[in-house]
Amino acid sequence: MSMKQNQGNKARLQRFSLVLLATLLFVACGTKQKSDPEVATVNGVEIRASEFRERLDNLTLHVDVDNFAIRKDLLETMIEEKLLLQEADRLKLRRQPEFKTCSAALQIDVMLNAFRDALVDTMQSARIKEAELRRAFARYHEKAAARHLFASTKEEADALYRRLQNGESFDGLAKEQFTDVRLASSGGYLGYFNWQDMDLAWSRAAQKQNIGEISKPVRTKHGYSIIKLEDRKPTPLLTEAQFLQERDKIDWVLQHRKNARAVIDYDRRVLDELHIVFDEQNLDKLYRALQEVPEEAVEASDGTAVDLDDEAELARTRHGILTYGQFKAKARYTSEKQRRKIRSQEDLQKFISGLLLRDELIRRAKAAGFDRKSAVRKRIRVREELFLINKMMAMVLDTLQVPETRLRQLYKRNEADYVFPRMVNTRVIIVSTRGLAEELLRRARSGEDFAELVRGYSLQKRSAVRGGEIGYRLEEDFGPYGEAIFALRPGEIAGPFEQDGVYSIFQVIGFQKERQKTFAEARDAVRERHIAKIRGDVLQRFFEALKSRSQIHRDLQVLVQIQTSQEQKNK
Repeated sequence: MSMKQNQGNKARLQRFSLVLLATLLFVACGTKQKSDPEVATVNGVEIRASEFRERLDNLTLHVDVDNFAIRKDLLETMIEEKLLLQEADRLKLRRQPEFKTCSAALQIDVMLNAFRDALVDTMQSARIKEAELRRAFARYHEKAAARHLFASTKEEADALYRRLQNGESFDGLAKEQFTDVRLASSGGYLGYFNWQDMDLAWSRAAQKQNIGEISKPVRTKHGYSIIKLEDRKPTPLLTEAQFLQERDKIDWVLQHRKNARAVIDYDRRVLDELHIVFDEQNLDKLYRALQEVPEEAVEASDGTAVDLDDEAELARTRHGILTYGQFKAKARYTSEKQRRKIRSQEDLQKFISGLLLRDELIRRAKAAGFDRKSAVRKRIRVREELFLINKMMAMVLDTLQVPETRLRQLYKRNEADYVFPRMVNTRVIIVSTRGLAEELLRRARSGEDFAELVRGYSLQKRSAVRGGEIGYRLEEDFGPYGEAIFALRPGEIAGPFEQDGVYSIFQVIGFQKERQKTFAEARDAVRERHIAKIRGDVLQRFFEALKSRSQIHRDLQVLVQIQTSQEQKNK
């Protein structure tokens, strides 16, 4: 069939769908319907009009088209979801530990989100006033110039601030702090910028300053900044028409920020009320263990990774004691990214405070009955069902068998796609301050043993036992510094590179040339690539098999009679 014929068929199908939709609407509108009739039943399980309308409303937010073909496809998707859930129940997936763990986490997550949303709704201070909108509009069009000094830790930032207070200059300190030539030579001068282009905490602090004033250290997403405001330039001749055009956008941004601030302020009050007192000795033991073996310190069940037993006290609140055993249980529900941010004892205290805050919010949410609210229970059910649907889809594709001969054919046909790219093996020193990183770089380039410097100073203790060697990595594994590292020769050193508040120095050990993968090495990638191409066909055959042994009834008259929420509002 030619492309032109195919397009003609699609156009005819669309016209037919619209005509059929109109016909069915005419028939349905002449028939008295139940308030929430069935659109379909799947093995006796109903799909109600209200359920379909909710999904249709969500769909029309993303696809601004509504016709019979789209409604029919959506209904078929909902039928297939019901079949997957029924199959999941047949396989007793809800009884498996994976589902129970997921369900427990979902219940807490949904309940806390509802609790926080309700808090914001009750805080009148979070409402945006007209005067605030106009001030924000003026700031939105204002340009400012500033210089700053950056530090990765509060201790380093406080030391820089004291030196400024004692008469040292931005110019002199910038030369110490910045490896960027432009910032180092200009005294940390950032030039002119719009407030919205900067970190939110940074902008808030600078906006309160007078020209020439120096701020105390400001905590940002990346570390700490000391800011000196140099100039502010309001945009002249702003009109009322411009304000009205931008008003809704500014209102949304301010509301979002004010809501977030209200929640943060509430969290701080709750933490104050908990009266957390840490056991410094046990906290020090835990911190040192996390530096050595972070995953084991969180997950070990016998306490062997840490010089603490499960009953050892880490912190005390007005509700009682947090033991090491309780800490492990709670920390398992946090992400690896969160745990990797623990780079100081202060960070560990904040991490534990976050766990205790979460417990207190759960306690308050349950006391307020949020775990029993119908909207919360519904949202939990929807997310549990989504987990089961995704699990079933993965199980279907995981059982797919591709003959070995077919995989070999696909490998031979696309051999050039399966190669090991050039890789580099390096040693790395990771430290928390730029000053120390630059000192270690100087010492390494002066001939000191790189591996010994790693063992003496690097924060990454796991690789320190190997002299900092991290094994062969791809260029993209090094992020924005990959190109610079791959330009080195064996034995050469580069850095310091700043990322996520720490500073790294790399020494190249050697390179591994690009080479062709054998079939055994490429087999899994070939299989995944093939499955991705036939995924739709596999799922279609699976659903056809399920439907063939199921009792499914569709009511197309009800389907087309359903009005979206927007249509109901416009009546």
